[in-house]
Amino acid sequence: MSRAPARLAGAMLLAACASSPASAVSPTGGELAQAYWAERYAAGDRAPLLNAEVPVVACPLVSMADDVPPPKTPASVRVLVPEGSVGALAFFTTTPDAKRGVLGPRAWSCHAQSGSNGDVLYVVPPDAVPDRVNGAYAGPMVSRRFADGGTSGRFEVGRVAGRLFPQARRFAEQVRDEGLDDPRDFVFSPWPQDRLQRLSSSVVAYSTPGGAQGLGRPGKAPYGPETTSGVVMFDGISDDDPFLVELTVRLGDGEDRLAAAIVTGFLARLNVPAASASPPAPVSPAAVAASGGEPAMIVRSFYEALGRADGRSASGYVVPERRVSGPYSPEAISRFYASLAEPLRVVSIRPLDGSDVEARYRYRKGSGAICDGAAVATVSRTAGGTFIARIKPLNGC
Repeated sequence: MSRAPARLAGAMLLAACASSPASAVSPTGGELAQAYWAERYAAGDRAPLLNAEVPVVACPLVSMADDVPPPKTPASVRVLVPEGSVGALAFFTTTPDAKRGVLGPRAWSCHAQSGSNGDVLYVVPPDAVPDRVNGAYAGPMVSRRFADGGTSGRFEVGRVAGRLFPQARRFAEQVRDEGLDDPRDFVFSPWPQDRLQRLSSSVVAYSTPGGAQGLGRPGKAPYGPETTSGVVMFDGISDDDPFLVELTVRLGDGEDRLAAAIVTGFLARLNVPAASASPPAPVSPAAVAASGGEPAMIVRSFYEALGRADGRSASGYVVPERRVSGPYSPEAISRFYASLAEPLRVVSIRPLDGSDVEARYRYRKGSGAICDGAAVATVSRTAGGTFIARIKPLNGC
C-alpha cells in the first residue's frame, strides 16, 4: 500500500495481517484454522487439513502514488487447506515474497487498490458484475480488505469492529461522535442474520445468508442470493491507531466447502511472522547515551534507514505486529523513499517526556516539492525488545 508522503514519513499507522494477543496466550493461526474447520463440519464429514503447495498468481495494484504492475513471485506457496481442495485453489498476492494475500478459485483473476483509508485485494471471476449501489462486486468474489483506524478507514473500523468486539466500542463511539458519518451506522451488536464463530477475542469468522444484510453484505438492498462467509480481525493495540482485516468469500451455490477452505487457509496465515523484516542491529551503550537514550536511538536509526531507502532495516524498528503489510512493509518503504528526488535527511532527534521522541527531517519529492517534516514518535518496550509503536505528525509533512 502506498500513501501520501506526509503519511509515510509522519504516521506509524501500519497494515498487518498478523493478529495481536487476544488473551494471555494468543492462539496461533493454525489453531484458529483447526478450530474453525472442526466446528464447521462433523468429524465423519471433515476432510483432514494438510499443508500443500498451490500456485501463486501475481496481482496489479492501483494506489494513490502510482500503479504497480504484478510482481515477480515464487511459483507456489504452502498453505493449510482441507484435503481435496488443493487443485481448485491458487494464492493471489501483490507482494514479491507472497507472504500475504488470499486464496481463491484457480481460474479467477485479481487486482488491488490502496488509498488513505487502507487497501483491498479483489479476486473475481471473468464475468464479475460491479455493484453499482454499494461498490465492489454484486456477485461471486473473494476479497481481503485492510482498514486503517488512523485515517479515513476509521469509519469502516468503527462500523464493523463496534458490532463484534467489546474492546472496539470506545473507538467506535469516538468516530461516531465526530459527526462526519451517519450515527445510525454505528451499532453495538451483530447483525441478527449473521452466524458468528468467535475464534478469539480479536478474530471472528462469520456467515451471512443470501438475501440478508450482514457482515458479508453491509450495504443497501437488494442483497444477492449467495451466502457470504469470511473473517474479521480487529487489532486495537493502540487507542490511536487500531485496524481491521476482513476476508469476504462469496462463491455461489454448491461451493460451501471451497469457501470454507479459503477461510481456513486465511486463518492459518494470520500469525505468519514478518520474516522479510530484520530486527535492528545491537548498539553499544555509548551510542545509546550519545543519542539521548534508547528511545532516541531507536527513532534516529529508523529515520536514517528511511534516508537510505532501506525498508528491511526500517521495518525492524517497528513493533512486529505492524510491519507485515502496508506502507511500512519493507517493500513499500524501499519503493517510496527510493523514488525521492532528494533522500530524507534527519535534521534533529530530541527526547521528550517519557518514551516520546521528536524527529525533524527534510526531503524533496519527485515533483520537486520540499518536505520539512516534524513528528513525535512513541517508543514502547516489550518482551521482545524496544520498538516504535506509533508516530504522530506535528505539521502537514
